[in-house]
Amino acid sequence: VSGELETGVEFSYKFKGRDVRATVDRYEEGRVIGIGAAEKQYDFAESLAVEPADGRTRVTFTMGFDPTVW
Repeated sequence: VSGELETGVEFSYKFKGRDVRATVDRYEEGRVIGIGAAEKQYDFAESLAVEPADGRTRVTFTMGFDPTVW
């Protein structure tokens, strides 16, 4: 992502040789980033949430997709 990271920002990356265009669909600075993408035959949503946990940081990664197209 070039520029500010915020909800609505679009970016691209490669995944297993495929070009993926994604959008930040949820952003809470220092807490949560969620992205969604729809490319050709597949789409997915994923998020990373961070929170303090007993002097450490807990990271929760969630991903949703249709496994029949992967």
